[in-house]
Amino acid sequence: MNSPGTSQNGIGASELVCGWLASRPICRIESLAVNRGATTVLCGPNGAGKSTLLKTLAAQIAPLQGDVLIDGIKMSEMDRRSIARKLAYVAQFNESRKNMTVEEFVFMGRNPHQDWWSWTQSKEDKDKVERALERTDCKDLRKSFLDNLSGGERQRVAIATALAQDPHYILMDEPTAHLDFHHQLELVELLDQLRSENIGILVALHDLNLAAKAADQIILLKRSKDKESTIAAQGKVAEVFTPEILADVYDVDVKIVQDNGTQNFIPIGRRRKG
Repeated sequence: MNSPGTSQNGIGASELVCGWLASRPICRIESLAVNRGATTVLCGPNGAGKSTLLKTLAAQIAPLQGDVLIDGIKMSEMDRRSIARKLAYVAQFNESRKNMTVEEFVFMGRNPHQDWWSWTQSKEDKDKVERALERTDCKDLRKSFLDNLSGGERQRVAIATALAQDPHYILMDEPTAHLDFHHQLELVELLDQLRSENIGILVALHDLNLAAKAADQIILLKRSKDKESTIAAQGKVAEVFTPEILADVYDVDVKIVQDNGTQNFIPIGRRRKG
């Protein structure tokens, strides 16, 4: 049986150390897996290394130690194009190209599936882009220049570009940061649809209530003052989001309220020590 970090059908890692400098590792992950057909939500306090871990799993930065595998193959042994055909990454801060329209930008998601010398767009390319624009509520923005969009609109365009890429896995870093309530819930619905299409999703979220709505599995990072962050708990929402675990990780007392079968997490005060 495969361990959680060595799945042949998913993104996996074991004994992984992440960071920008070897002298300053940020997080140490004993074992982690992102499976197809499931939504995994990455949570944790500010500074716990969520973005750094996501960038490492998305091959944006190299691990300081250990390997990241995608469908059983080390990412370090794959070229960028092969990775991009399998995995799409949506960054927290989208640095848009100023003089491009939304449609032109989303078409860039098709690059991994095109020959490098090709300047034409196939019917499949056009269909994938059209579907991505529709699913992210961006059709009315297609001729707009990226420079003229709000933060929330840019975020939706970034997600559309990832969908046009037609990946097996999508990794998102705080995709709801600039979205209003309507588009936050729309995103949760989209994640449900993608999961039903056998896409594996790893998404970092700050909002525990939104995380609970979206997640099949939670990975909760715990920040440490004097050493690397680690996984405090991982599993189903009810197993990870307990008052005791949340108090330990966030240093805040949390009240859990049931509402029509949905759990809501309400911070009631900083935990008193001693």
